[in-house]
Amino acid sequence: MHVCLVTPGHPSTDPRLVKEADALVAVGARVTVVHGYFLPWAMEADGAFASRAWRRIPVPFGPRAGRATWLRQGVRQRIARAAWTLGLPRHERWLLNGFHPVAEDLARCAALVRADIYIGHNLAGFIAAARAAAEHAAVLGFDAEDDHVGELADELANAHERKRRDAIQRLMLRHCAHRTAASPRIAQSLAERFGVPFDTVLNVSPQSDVATLEAPVTAIQDSLYWVSQTIGPGRGLEAIVAALARMTYPVSLVLRGTPQRGYVEQLNAQLVRAGGAAVPLVVEPPLPPDQVTASCRGHGLGLSIEIADCRNHDDCLGNKIFHYLLAGTPVLLSDTSAQRELAVELGDAAICVDLADSDALAARLDAWMADRSLRSRASARALALARDHYCWDTEQAKFLQSLRRAVVAARSVHP
Repeated sequence: MHVCLVTPGHPSTDPRLVKEADALVAVGARVTVVHGYFLPWAMEADGAFASRAWRRIPVPFGPRAGRATWLRQGVRQRIARAAWTLGLPRHERWLLNGFHPVAEDLARCAALVRADIYIGHNLAGFIAAARAAAEHAAVLGFDAEDDHVGELADELANAHERKRRDAIQRLMLRHCAHRTAASPRIAQSLAERFGVPFDTVLNVSPQSDVATLEAPVTAIQDSLYWVSQTIGPGRGLEAIVAALARMTYPVSLVLRGTPQRGYVEQLNAQLVRAGGAAVPLVVEPPLPPDQVTASCRGHGLGLSIEIADCRNHDDCLGNKIFHYLLAGTPVLLSDTSAQRELAVELGDAAICVDLADSDALAARLDAWMADRSLRSRASARALALARDHYCWDTEQAKFLQSLRRAVVAARSVHP
């Protein structure tokens, strides 16, 4: 069985795809990954996968693709968007090519791979996978991960793009046999909107990401840890800084990712204005996906501070939560619908807070940090939960089972 995974991102920015590729290889499949190629740091980080037993086909876009390629891709996208917006003959190419500048090139490269199954990640990957699957009469899959319509707030300014994203998915889901999402609430939302079931496959990490998994955490730092690809506004960090300025217990805030220009300076200025200049903000560079979990180990709390400014953010369970747990680091969860439900399951390994109440958040953090016995018990609980339930070693079975069902269904229609 040959499986082709397609994404507009890099493997190093899409750990979920990497885990799927490894899981497929482990059960005997041949795997090809067709992926975007545009971020300088990720180009270097992708080298970590050179020894993997799956093939990579990079598809350049953006300024690094060369002026002629980038110009061609951008012009093609703008023409497609204008044609679809103006109501010219509603050919599906206008709809699909207007979503992402690399969609057409991803589709062309994916179609050069003769596979039995094509799985798209993100909408641009789904577009390319669907076109390749149609050309080769193959099984089509979609790892939606997020609610791509719900990523945009339901307001007039987003109405047209929400309509485009809805139309793209309705067009291709008719032919899609394997459908997964990254949280129960997102799977439910997609099923209700499109009238087809989605399986939940959580964004968890493999146990192998922490070599000392069985060892207890002996030194828990007085630090809060937050990890993402980009350090920037609208991610809840301003609320954390506001609480830090009100705390009496001395802590540090460690941020891992690529900072947007001037943003860390803005956070430091916010601390100074609030009288919390003594709180150290530490910025660490991004890491390859298989090193992120280990980097979470030993911190007082891992931060998952989603802001419910759109349906997707209210429903999502980000992979950082499960990195923290597998590292034995308890989690601070903001009070979104999905994270509130998860907090009940995590029990002592998590605290759920209202980011809007800085005084209450500061008091909660002071009490947590001051109780070292509580922190030690919470760390042990986090590790036990991750080892027994919230890890890829168990979650991958759901992914493979969904794929097997899709293949069996396709063979029953086309024996």
